[in-house]
Amino acid sequence: MSKIGGPLDESWREIYQKYFMEQCEANIDPLFNEFMAKHESGGFSSLDHLFSLTELLLLETKILDISSEKKNEDKLEDLIYFMDEKLQMMMLRELAICADILFRGNKTQLTTKLLKVNSGHTNSLGIVQGCAWDLFIFRVMDWFSNTSAELHTDFYISNLVSCDRDIWGIADLTMLKAIALHNKSFEHVIFPEHSPEDILAKALGKNKQEFFGDLFSYDSRLRRIGWTQGEDKNEVYARKSNEIQKLLQEKRMELLSVINN
Repeated sequence: MSKIGGPLDESWREIYQKYFMEQCEANIDPLFNEFMAKHESGGFSSLDHLFSLTELLLLETKILDISSEKKNEDKLEDLIYFMDEKLQMMMLRELAICADILFRGNKTQLTTKLLKVNSGHTNSLGIVQGCAWDLFIFRVMDWFSNTSAELHTDFYISNLVSCDRDIWGIADLTMLKAIALHNKSFEHVIFPEHSPEDILAKALGKNKQEFFGDLFSYDSRLRRIGWTQGEDKNEVYARKSNEIQKLLQEKRMELLSVINN
């Protein structure tokens, strides 16, 4: 109350927000600068790779959404094949969001926002990248979770506070019941509140259940991770990163071409 210096009225809200916003920005600047310095030095190369995969998934989703005359079930099947064969990874929560986009489920704001791309928005690539970041935030939260037997500490982000409506729908659809953390490797296993497998299976329909089940077989998983095998891991991952960046540029140009035609 002492900071207001006047009667408690509607202006208190603006004063309160301004004061604490300035305090937050002052405190976060050093942390943000340190984060960016580490990012620019390559400290988060694995995260950069995952973000590129997320953007690629949304790019391909919109390419199929705009250019393909197939049924939505067939578009989703093509999208899953794209992830399986080209990206060589299964990002199921992200695929569940993409199913909402293709089927116009409107469970997230991303579906509505990405419709601007269909209308040939002048900043279509920027819209896709922004949506990719909104979707990617939740994978970052998982990635930063870790546990240390040596220090007897655990760290995870259990809640995300946001006023961004774009985030709300994604959070609701991808929320977790629990996350399991490995003490030594920092690997994690998530337990979603809403099964992305069930969401995708329902969207694909009964006729495509066998195809969907085959994607989770032991042989399919071995095929997807086959590229990781090699004596020089740094060289293997650098080569894969270059391939993904090349594909990313190609898909950006393809989306622009689809929009302009």
